[in-house]
Amino acid sequence: MIILICVLVIATFVDILCYRIPNLWIMIGMIAGLVQTVEKGDLLLLGQTLIQLMIIFAVFYPFYLLKGLGAGDVKLFLMVGCYIRGTSYLYCLLGAMVLAAVWALMKMLWQKESRERLYYLARYCKKAIMTGVLEEYEVDKGNRKSVIRLSVPVLCSVLLWYGGQYL
Repeated sequence: MIILICVLVIATFVDILCYRIPNLWIMIGMIAGLVQTVEKGDLLLLGQTLIQLMIIFAVFYPFYLLKGLGAGDVKLFLMVGCYIRGTSYLYCLLGAMVLAAVWALMKMLWQKESRERLYYLARYCKKAIMTGVLEEYEVDKGNRKSVIRLSVPVLCSVLLWYGGQYL
């Protein structure tokens, strides 16, 4: 678990600085998690982990295609799935989503740019409902203030989950 936390800290730090999560760190984390699973000598656990990774990918990849999540976020969820399994993973994921939602609400309240994007979303949804047409839109890559980096809530959620095991 220490390896997961270390890799998450590095990935979060790089994400904050560069707005991306390097594949190298994700691969190191995933390989280390799978190696630890194999070292336990339980092939059933390895099979369950691989099935869980396929489910995680199947659930989150469509959100990436819809531009609701970044590729690094999907890979981060996969990496965490190499260490945390079953209902514990779901609790950790739920914690990350709740933390991300709270962070997004705070940003909307305090940042004008985020409020403007929320108004844009409301107008877009209204137009889509009225006309029944979903138009593609260009994502402003320079508009980084309103981005929610999920690496921070994921790291916090993993730390809370890990700390909660010892209480």
